[in-house]
Formats: sequence, C-alpha cells, structure tokens
Amino acid sequence: MLRDVSMLDTRTKILGTEISFPVGIAPTGFHQLAWPDGEKSTARAIVRQGCSSDLHSDYFSIPHKAAKAMGTCYIASTYSTCSLEEIAAAAPGGFRWFQLYIHRNRAVSRQLVQQAEALGFQGLVLTADLPYTGKRRNDVRNGFRLPPHMKLKNLEGAFEGDDRSEYGLPPNSLDPSVTWDDIYWLRSLTHLPIVIKGILTKEDAELAVRHGVQGIIVSNHGGRQLDGAPATVSEKMDVP
Repeated sequence: MLRDVSMLDTRTKILGTEISFPVGIAPTGFHQLAWPDGEKSTARAIVRQGCSSDLHSDYFSIPHKAAKAMGTCYIASTYSTCSLEEIAAAAPGGFRWFQLYIHRNRAVSRQLVQQAEALGFQGLVLTADLPYTGKRRNDVRNGFRLPPHMKLKNLEGAFEGDDRSEYGLPPNSLDPSVTWDDIYWLRSLTHLPIVIKGILTKEDAELAVRHGVQGIIVSNHGGRQLDGAPATVSEKMDVP
C-alpha cells in the first residue's frame, strides 16, 4: 500500500516480442458466429488504433473501441472460419501465432505449420489436451451445427467423404497417438518457437522444457472438454 502508482507501465515481453499488456487473445474457432468478418476482425484488433467506421451499432463497435489500447498477441485457431492468408492480410503488422491440432492425416498438419510460417506467423501453439473431442451436452441439446455458409477455411478439401460432425469435420479426425516425441517432428517442420497449450501439472511443464519447447500455456480448455479438470488459477508451477 501507499506506493506511487501515478506512472504505470503494463508492457512486457513474450518470447522476445514486446506487448502492451500481459493479456493475449486465446485461440478459439468459429468467429464468424459472432461477426461476419470473423477472425479477420479479431486479428485487426491487435494492431488497430481506432474504431471501424463500417460498424452499424454502438454494441458491435465496443470490441473495436477497446482495440485502441491493444498491442498484444493473437493466436489463430486451426478451426478458424477465415483462412490463414485472410488473417495475415487483415493484420500484416500484428503479433500472430498459430494454434495447431494434429490430425490423423499428418500431411494436413504439416502443410498448416509450413503455411503459417510462410505467412509471417511468429509462433506455433500445439494444443495437447484434446486427443478426442469432448461430449458437449449443451451443443447436443441445442442441436448445434456449423451453419452451411461457414467453413473451416484452413481445412477445406483436407478430408475425404461427406460424413461431417456438427463442427464441420469428420468424426475422430484428431490424432490420439500424439506423444512428446512429436515435438521433434514439429521441430523438423518449422523454425518457429513452439508453445504447448493445455499444461496443468508441474510434471508436464518439466517435460515440455525437457523436450525443448519455448513456452507453455496453462489451460484446461475452458472446462469445455473435461468439466472436472482443475481450474488453471489453482495450478502453481515453479519450473526452473
């Protein structure tokens, strides 16, 4: 108490890049459900210095007004409704990482990693806590399906057949055989720093360091995959 707080500076660095405050935009899919421009608008928010003039209500302009102060990291999801090219073009000066799910068709994942690097994304985030999609009872009860006009742009044409889940993907498309050794496989594909998302224990954090990753994201997937997972705020990890 009674400290001089008249001059505050919330800037920090993440993997060597300065951000304006220690809060980033986590990877989430289907942004077009909230706004027609989808992930393109989200990407613009990290670099925009003003409000969009093409918005038609104060309600929808709120995120863009908040973006005035943003200069932080946006992690684009594999399951974006905009392509990586569109996201990169929307925020060419933005600090962008790419979040990866490894699919059974490894060629798809390899192509996405290499594409992200070529487009100027500055980091690769591997989601490690989703070997299978959780049973989301609310989605089942509400009969959720991705609207026909929305596509997972980064995965169009990646899978054969017409059988699709409510999220626009073939059932069991994720690779449940992923192990720590796959970090070395990813390292062979890219020069980007690798960050592991989904760490909840000190033991796994230490394994991540041992396998040469550059960072971890403590996450329980928002409780949306396993509702009995511990809260991230309760996890303390002192990793050398």
